[in-house]
Amino acid sequence: MSTQAAPNPAVQALEEDRSATPVTLASLGSSSHGDIALEETSEENPVVKANQQLLLLLPSKNVKVVTVTPKTTISLGKFGSFKSDDIIGTPYGLTYEIHENKTIVPIAPSAIDEIEDDVGNNRELNDDATAQTLTWQEIEALKKDKNIQGKEIVEKVMAAHSNFDKKTEFAKEKYQRRKEQKFLRGFTVLAPTLPTICDYLWTRDQHRILDIRTSSLSYILAQANVFPGGRYLVVDDTGGLIVAAMLERMGGEGTLMVLHENEHPALDVCRYFNFSPRQLSPVKSLSWLQALHPEETDPRPEMPALEAIVDGKGHNAAKRLAGRLKSWGRVDKAQKDFLEGGWDGCVVVSTFDPVTIVPAILPYVEGSRPVVVYAPHKETLLQLSIHLHNGTKRQILAPTIVSLRAREYQTLPGRVHPMMTMGGGGGWVLSGLRVLPSDIEAVAGSARQAGRGKKKKEKNGEAKEKKRSKGGDEGAEETLEESPAKKTKIAENGDATSTETETGTPMDTSADGSAAVTEAEA
Repeated sequence: MSTQAAPNPAVQALEEDRSATPVTLASLGSSSHGDIALEETSEENPVVKANQQLLLLLPSKNVKVVTVTPKTTISLGKFGSFKSDDIIGTPYGLTYEIHENKTIVPIAPSAIDEIEDDVGNNRELNDDATAQTLTWQEIEALKKDKNIQGKEIVEKVMAAHSNFDKKTEFAKEKYQRRKEQKFLRGFTVLAPTLPTICDYLWTRDQHRILDIRTSSLSYILAQANVFPGGRYLVVDDTGGLIVAAMLERMGGEGTLMVLHENEHPALDVCRYFNFSPRQLSPVKSLSWLQALHPEETDPRPEMPALEAIVDGKGHNAAKRLAGRLKSWGRVDKAQKDFLEGGWDGCVVVSTFDPVTIVPAILPYVEGSRPVVVYAPHKETLLQLSIHLHNGTKRQILAPTIVSLRAREYQTLPGRVHPMMTMGGGGGWVLSGLRVLPSDIEAVAGSARQAGRGKKKKEKNGEAKEKKRSKGGDEGAEETLEESPAKKTKIAENGDATSTETETGTPMDTSADGSAAVTEAEA
């Protein structure tokens, strides 16, 4: 006898209420929500699955990460609680309102209607505490009443405001949204994507991820040219944010070598993305000692004595040895891959000085491949650029240091303007191409040498021509001015120091006189 599963009450309510006028959660659906990117509902979006992590956007614009464990209750504090089974199997991006008995009802986000500008202002409006006729005791009583929904509380608060009708249309909408953020009980399910996770981490603890914003992270991935099937070196001190971003682009193909300082790499952020084992397969890790000094790593473990295994005394030792052999084999294979070189790119995001890190791993990167280094401060990257570009051997071609800042804008009809406040951070990114100094210097040196030789030949030729023409002119002048019957003058010691011919051309007959004579005869 087959039993049919009970329909999901949230999905059933959504199908029944499509034609009804929806309850609006302006702060959840249509308005700007700070630094969190809101996922829109579409048929292409995946559905919520059991035992996975997701993000919940609350009316206060805060974000909470929860694990959807079946048959449990998820608490949202003052915004209420609901059963986890009600959202399993539903698409991401839906907005829900929490009713009594921990039930949820999906609602449509409020539509943004164009507000007619009446060219009014609130100059004559005295909006103080006396304008609200409801006391705080009465509002607290409304909040404790389980039969009253958050929308009804907002309507009562707006109706009790004596100056509400005197406000402009823009001021009315702002007031309504502030009260919805305070009194509504609902949430929006966000998919754990790279923008949402990065914004969540930056809002929660930006120093943990070294002040990396979504704009800087996307620029790092673009400059590193991350693609499926590539082989990349990465130094990640952000808890795994850079590794997760690269894995999302690689799609389970290629190799991602993670270099770290501890016994195991810190990749806690990867758990937020719900990666499958296939998507995590490119990850390999080595410590700095294992990568740069493989001769100092532990040797291959030795097998226990055969007699101990036969006697049963070495059974536990054999099991431990099997685990050590597996770990040793993983490290040995990773070392061979690293030392083989030919990597397609290098990404360094570390708390250490990049001047001590980048030169050590740069020789293993293939030529004409990108090298990207991130740092929270510009001065750190300036020192690295000088060290790599102006040294005895240039290793980076065209190093560029940039800082990106994407400012959020409100784009409502008739109210387009940037947000008034914005947090700092964002860091600086150095990017360049790995070059092979030996090849470039050989070509450049031969070219410079050939140029010098050509110029030297031209200069010597001009000097010889000038000397010939000058010697001929002097000889002709002496022939005309002096008598052709000149005598040879000999020094008192009898050595021939200089000789004057009848034509008047001087000839040096000293120790190198033969060369000089030959040149003169020529």
